[in-house]
Amino acid sequence: PDLASKRKGISTVLSGEEEIFSRNLDRGIEILQAHIRNGTLDSKAVFQLYDTYGFPIDLTASISSDSNVSVDLVMVEDLMKEQRKRSGAGVAWKHEAISTESPPDHTGSPCNFTGYSNLEEPKSLVTQCYTMPNGYSWITINPCPFYPEGGGQVGDKGELIHSTTGAKINIERTARNSNGGISLLANGQPVDGEVYVARVDENFRKGCSIHHTATHLLNAGLKKVLHECVLQAGSYVTSDRLRFDFTQPRALTDSEIRTVEDYVNNIILANLPVAAKTMHMEEAKELNAAMLFGEKYG
Repeated sequence: PDLASKRKGISTVLSGEEEIFSRNLDRGIEILQAHIRNGTLDSKAVFQLYDTYGFPIDLTASISSDSNVSVDLVMVEDLMKEQRKRSGAGVAWKHEAISTESPPDHTGSPCNFTGYSNLEEPKSLVTQCYTMPNGYSWITINPCPFYPEGGGQVGDKGELIHSTTGAKINIERTARNSNGGISLLANGQPVDGEVYVARVDENFRKGCSIHHTATHLLNAGLKKVLHECVLQAGSYVTSDRLRFDFTQPRALTDSEIRTVEDYVNNIILANLPVAAKTMHMEEAKELNAAMLFGEKYG
């Protein structure tokens, strides 16, 4: 049923891709034949045909072979590997967490998450602590006001303050663990079984919340303006910015971009109340809540 409802959008995407491929194929053949005539078909030219026009390397090899021109496929593969390395090194919006490791499988205990209503818990018990060689520790606390990363949004940061000594330990990252609980990456080693004040960085949480809401507004604005098969394909939300990826069969016009911007800005200026609510799916449907189950966030 979902595919049937998106028949028009799917057809538009496929037709557009076929047209682009056909156009690039014709252009690639022209360039390839010019290289063959001029005797300039080397590995670099073969790679550029593939990298710029998407011209299949095996097709280049076949056409050049018909003209008794050989292609060094090993050298072409080396150029492709170099390009992949350059692309990886230049990726923007990388995760900014102190550690890219996830909580170890054997750590993590269920906890009472209180972060929707409280940004500080005066008596949080450290229920587990796993210290790594770099001096950081994955810990679990209960209750826990720290919101974990997920759905493209980074987790909370903050601090733990020992209830007796006042010693402070920074919390650099918050993540889900394999037991369904929340693990905190501490810059230090809290004492297992001790009680701490757990305090979320309010400004960081507020910034993430603002950009999280803006992501949903942008999604809604795109769907309202384009009236096409727009699906969220990824996002990155942190305290000072957001990135939004979406599927779309064509480039937006300048007018469409301005219309989407106006839509989002007008809603922001309306200063509507925002609240988090937990409810059954049927109740959410009755309230016309957006159902984004088929969309990707991370």
